[in-house]
Amino acid sequence: MDMLTLELLHHFTHYTSLTLHQHAESIEVWRAVAPSLTFSANASFLLHAMLAVSGLHLHTLHGGASAAKYACAAASHRTQAMRELPRACDLPPGAEDETLFLTHTLFSMYGLATSSSLFERNDWLGLLRTQPGMVNARFDAYWTGPVGPLIRTSHSVHKFITSLMEEEEEEEEGPVMFPSSLATIHLPSVGAPEVEELRDPRVADAYQKAVVFLRRAWLASLNPSSQTYAATIWLVFAPQMYWNLLYERRPRALVIAGHWCAIMRRMRGPWWIQRRWTAEMDGIMGVVGSEWRRWCDWVPDVDGGHLIEADSDLFSWLTHPAI
Repeated sequence: MDMLTLELLHHFTHYTSLTLHQHAESIEVWRAVAPSLTFSANASFLLHAMLAVSGLHLHTLHGGASAAKYACAAASHRTQAMRELPRACDLPPGAEDETLFLTHTLFSMYGLATSSSLFERNDWLGLLRTQPGMVNARFDAYWTGPVGPLIRTSHSVHKFITSLMEEEEEEEEGPVMFPSSLATIHLPSVGAPEVEELRDPRVADAYQKAVVFLRRAWLASLNPSSQTYAATIWLVFAPQMYWNLLYERRPRALVIAGHWCAIMRRMRGPWWIQRRWTAEMDGIMGVVGSEWRRWCDWVPDVDGGHLIEADSDLFSWLTHPAI
């Protein structure tokens, strides 16, 4: 390894890894387990993905020539990781799934931070959306294996957010509320534009489910210990039909995506979530036009707003998957 590569690896294990999750056990997966897997499983694509994210993190921390150097290194390692990804099929059973899971997650963080447009077809989003199927296919192995802390934490947060969704009063408290306009966006309401598309029940159902997962992201965003979940749950679980509509630039799909941008802007999470969210929302508003303005009641950007505080021990007792 050259000196720059060593610097990137050192930075990943000592600094970047601490920014990729909010829970100590999951941070340890990134700090120690991921680097170990790259060498024990000879998973060079995972190593390059780690170095890419590390370089990107260093780029955000430096200016001038140093920033350019790290950005160039990050892009190079990201390209190399994608080039070597097909090698995963040559790895031993189990190691393939674990290293792919970690690599896909790193690609999603890199993509969130760098994509020029989040709502066009992106390779990283396609990889991220394969993760539920990967985990479900070998759930027990994932649950007890090297990446188990990431799976168990996600499951615990999911149960926590589900419990909040079942308490309707939670939605009505605090200065930051879930946008009321989304409750009926999937219905042919009086005065709503382009209601013809809703005659297809599959389209209406896709919009409704996209909003359900958007609400999950919103609730998670209010809890500082759930920011990784908040950033990814909607991206992963919004129906593929919804994403197809979004790629077609359908106004309803764009409006829902704009609300997700607003949630991310308000959350002010880790560095890899930070981007020009207001510009994304303004761009969407420019596409859908003024006839959709009443559905674009973006989540207000509130400083010091109400947070749903979770006790630090909340997740310790949620130790078993729901069967």
